[in-house]
Amino acid sequence: MDLTPALREKFTDPLWLMLGAMAVNPKLSSLLLYDITPYGLKQLSELLSSFLSITTTDQKIEVVRLDSTDSEETLWGQLGLTSEANKGFRWQPGSLNQCEAPEVLKIVIIPDLAMLSLAATRACVMAMGADVVQLERHGETQTWQPNVYWLIGCSSKKEELGKVSNHLMDRIALRLTVQTPVNINRESQLRRLLELSSDNRPSDISLQISELEPDVEQWLQEIIQAEQATVVEKAWERAIAYTPTDSLYHRREINLIRLAIAYGQLLGEETITVETVDKAAEMLGFESISLDQKQTPEEFDRPQETDDQPDIDEVEDKSKDIGDRPSVPVPKLPTQKPEPETKKEDVFQSEEERKDEEVAFPSVQAVKQAYLEDQAPPNREKHALRLPIRQFKSKTVARGIIIGTERTQHPQDLAIVRTILEAAKFKKIRQLRDPQYGDRLKIYPTDLFRYRRAPVAEQMLMLVMDYTCLDYSKWEDKLYPYISWAYTQRATVGLVQVGVKTDDDGELRAKKLLAKSVLVPAFESGLNLKDIKMTKATPLAHGLDLALTMMRHSLQHGSSTVSKALCVVVSDGRGNIPLSASQQGKITFPVGAKGVEDALAVAKKIGKLDNVDSVWLNPQPKQCQDLPLQMAVEMKAKVVALEPLKKQGAKK
Repeated sequence: MDLTPALREKFTDPLWLMLGAMAVNPKLSSLLLYDITPYGLKQLSELLSSFLSITTTDQKIEVVRLDSTDSEETLWGQLGLTSEANKGFRWQPGSLNQCEAPEVLKIVIIPDLAMLSLAATRACVMAMGADVVQLERHGETQTWQPNVYWLIGCSSKKEELGKVSNHLMDRIALRLTVQTPVNINRESQLRRLLELSSDNRPSDISLQISELEPDVEQWLQEIIQAEQATVVEKAWERAIAYTPTDSLYHRREINLIRLAIAYGQLLGEETITVETVDKAAEMLGFESISLDQKQTPEEFDRPQETDDQPDIDEVEDKSKDIGDRPSVPVPKLPTQKPEPETKKEDVFQSEEERKDEEVAFPSVQAVKQAYLEDQAPPNREKHALRLPIRQFKSKTVARGIIIGTERTQHPQDLAIVRTILEAAKFKKIRQLRDPQYGDRLKIYPTDLFRYRRAPVAEQMLMLVMDYTCLDYSKWEDKLYPYISWAYTQRATVGLVQVGVKTDDDGELRAKKLLAKSVLVPAFESGLNLKDIKMTKATPLAHGLDLALTMMRHSLQHGSSTVSKALCVVVSDGRGNIPLSASQQGKITFPVGAKGVEDALAVAKKIGKLDNVDSVWLNPQPKQCQDLPLQMAVEMKAKVVALEPLKKQGAKK
């Protein structure tokens, strides 16, 4: 069958090209659509199913949806109770597990990539584009070849793209953009919302797609049976030229050449040339290469063009094939003038009778810029795919506080009342089915509920900041790794401020703060010197004593779950306020070296604490240079030298 002009026009459409490429090349199995609605993804999955039903024979197609509530159990599998008597537990595969049913082809829909759960994100990184997936869980060892296609939706806003891990974005092969409808008529918007609430089918914001025609089905079958097109040497070089030379990963070049091969196959080309690669690169949003680099007279047999006179015919043909062609046939609503008088009963008129509105339907187009995530500022955790390390287990409280209930198939941590209430709803029906139980309440495995608990903090960061020595040292870079560690480990944080004015005691006391994480605004403002009112007094002994008390309470209190603490002190060690003066709120002269002696005594107590690692950040003062080292020795702390500024400010 020869490629007709109608088929050529259809497969130069971005939507049909991408879906056709996914159907003929399983390695191009992931498609990201910017600004698409969940209903549009559902419609797109139906069209993709039509493509795959032609190119993959004798396979059952199943649609799976991933969102923010997915866990490791629902994705990969778990041990669950059976409804059969005396059967106990059995392995129940998850939605992405294909070991027991390799013949099932799955289409995974992700409505919002930025809102995907951590477990689902890790699963996508492992399974998307992989040749083999191996699972080790609950004593089960399974290996299978993934047979999955991915349809992904995500906002094109940079703040939303910044929430997604780069490891996940790098594994997505194809990209498209959906233009959202524009409706400036407020009355029309309200009517649409009323229709959506009653009909629950947002037809005006969905993709307008049609079923496959017989000639399309026949053409796809011929492509699958034909040999793969050959790629000329210069086409490989052109594909590499589109990506930076300092790139560590080569998935982008591989996806580009794969799309070029699929594009050539869909258009019936037996050889993949440089021009085919350029068209595929334009579909993926790559910046066009200069005309001098595009001139390949050996292959296209066309004369050289100068910089002042580019090849106009080539530019016009390219815009005709890709840029100016409508992506999807878009119907428009009939319009006519409104009636001069509107009766009350005619307010909710039919769609055909609406006279004053013009609704623009969305269209699918090629992306204008490739890999938008490269310009998106990071708006996620530093280690976005890493689970908090659980090295310890509390002897008193093994789990966090209860924040709700959820269904379960395990007997651990059951929510008894919620389970009984669930079983009570079906008591009458079950009595009719099994009369021998009488009035007794029968609980099925589907009735089980467990408590949903907040994650517990198992580690703690205790930070003691001496603000009187920060003006002549570069302390931010050395302190950042410890702040990042606390953020990654979801550790609780304690901040002791030395050398700041307090509300009630002036300069003689230090100030403390205990927070659940480093994201608490009070902790962030405590590190901003612009918000701090510094003093000349340095109650270092009181600051270390507050840190000692807070760590003792967190590590030794019966209801605490903290099992290890990291104490970081930023100070030059020159405390000039005795501990007794801070505790009594008044100072007795002469002071002498009493402040330093008290600080050394408290540091020695911190060094005797179990499960505490200490670090002393030494600003290297010009006076009393050995004092920070003495403090660190008493506290058994690791010493990290801070780089001094060129000009040290006045001190005390």
